[in-house]
Amino acid sequence: MKKVFDVADVRELATTKKEVGTKTCPICGKKFKGYGNDCAPLYFPGQCCDKCNIDVIVPFRLFLDDKIYHRNSKH
Repeated sequence: MKKVFDVADVRELATTKKEVGTKTCPICGKKFKGYGNDCAPLYFPGQCCDKCNIDVIVPFRLFLDDKIYHRNSKH
């Protein structure tokens, strides 16, 4: 019985994965390489750089989650 993924399969996937080119972050305007991070709900569709994801997107998502939670818990 063959495993779903073995070490050779993972290495092959990692080396054959198509690399994404340079993109511009819609938040800070700086260029970055790689896949980027989902900018929703601030910019849709698009990808932002790692720094803006950590400094802007994640805190905004937590803020929205907190607002939605408190809105739904007040009856």
